[in-house]
Amino acid sequence: MAMMYRYFAVLCGIAALAGSVRSAGQDARELRPALGGVRPLIGNDTIVSSIGSDSGCDVIFTGGEDGKIRVWDADSGRMVRVAARISGPVRSLAVNSDASRVAASGWLGPDNAPRREAGPTSSRFAGSILKVWQGDGSSGRTMAFNRPFSRLIALGRGRETMVTIDTDYRLDVWNLRSGESTGSIAGAVVKGSDSNFLGASSTSGDLRRAVSLVSARNPSILAWDLVENARHTIDLAGSEGYSTIALSPDGRWIAVGRNRDRRLILLDFESGKPLFDLDGGKGGTFTFLSFSGDGKAIAAGDDLGAICTWDLGKKDCTSRVSGPEIPVRFISFDADSLKCVSGASRHVGSPSPTTGKADVEPLMIFSIPTPELNLLR
Repeated sequence: MAMMYRYFAVLCGIAALAGSVRSAGQDARELRPALGGVRPLIGNDTIVSSIGSDSGCDVIFTGGEDGKIRVWDADSGRMVRVAARISGPVRSLAVNSDASRVAASGWLGPDNAPRREAGPTSSRFAGSILKVWQGDGSSGRTMAFNRPFSRLIALGRGRETMVTIDTDYRLDVWNLRSGESTGSIAGAVVKGSDSNFLGASSTSGDLRRAVSLVSARNPSILAWDLVENARHTIDLAGSEGYSTIALSPDGRWIAVGRNRDRRLILLDFESGKPLFDLDGGKGGTFTFLSFSGDGKAIAAGDDLGAICTWDLGKKDCTSRVSGPEIPVRFISFDADSLKCVSGASRHVGSPSPTTGKADVEPLMIFSIPTPELNLLR
């Protein structure tokens, strides 16, 4: 009942915001409510650690602390099924374009967190697993066991290729038919880094390039080129709290969110040189970045529920939209709208006297119709 009241309060808040929308001629930088509908994803009762979707964002996959991979209908917000599970918390998840494959990495048990084993095999971790299933959960294959778990998983547009980046910053390319790694680029020792930090990572659309944001005293980006079988490091100026990263679909541009002054920094992949930066206006900490499929636009969500979009040709903010006042966890452009998933990132309220567990923040989905984004398509 407490959870339903919380859903009702969130929805009422959005409705109240909708009543304050100004005329269509308002400044695109002014924060305004999302008018595409806000729906709870009904049936979630666990912290969600990773989110993915098919290319059209018709179905949403979530990986939870309870080890379950749930499938949701994006239109109705209802859970379709539990597609698969591992015995411990899911740490990363990926879905291919037609949702025929889903991959996840995580722990083998709730009390079996990955830990380094003593001895010369320092790259081995006990208690972690990487597994791939059919999208309907009908069959699965274990790809790796007792190794650093994956901070990023990316599935190719076809059905047979996967890229992973693990917590030791080693990149592997996998053949899903054989279940074997077909190539890898060794990890990097990054000064001041934390091997347990699950920083943001991203790949190009063709999986030929990848980037990872490193948590370090001197923030940096690791960039991999799979065609050249090479890796290079891009140093970021200062320590202003970079928290998100995205790679453009063609692999040419890297975008990182800088929280100190709420700006997106665009860099050249090959040289690492800054190209330009974008003003995010007032708001919270950036939590997710996403390029449009054609690479002409980018969207950023923050921990206060706001979503900003920019036209990269004009290098200008086109809209600032407010969703539910909970962290934005996932953003996807499709043909008609921008779809966003928020919430389920923390417990709220006091533990129940009967179960001893606190409620989980609501998991919500909402959409922003393309015309509201003021993007030239």
